[in-house]
Amino acid sequence: MPKFAGALTRHPARVSFFWFAGVIALGTVLLTLPISRGPRSVAEQRPISMLDACFTSTSSVCVTGLAVRSTGYDFSFVGQL
Repeated sequence: MPKFAGALTRHPARVSFFWFAGVIALGTVLLTLPISRGPRSVAEQRPISMLDACFTSTSSVCVTGLAVRSTGYDFSFVGQL
């Protein structure tokens, strides 16, 4: 661990990389949860794939605004948050 911490102090850009990667991974997991799905009935709900969740999370973190699914229709308030 000290070797890794020393590498972070010598190369501070790595902190940004790990921060972005961590937030993207967390967002991907949260978007795949059932609580993130929209208000449609259970029969109409189609679970989001891991690739779509990862793309949407990455787009949100990098502020590009791209989305594979309709944000207002396919995601609940928790998913939009």
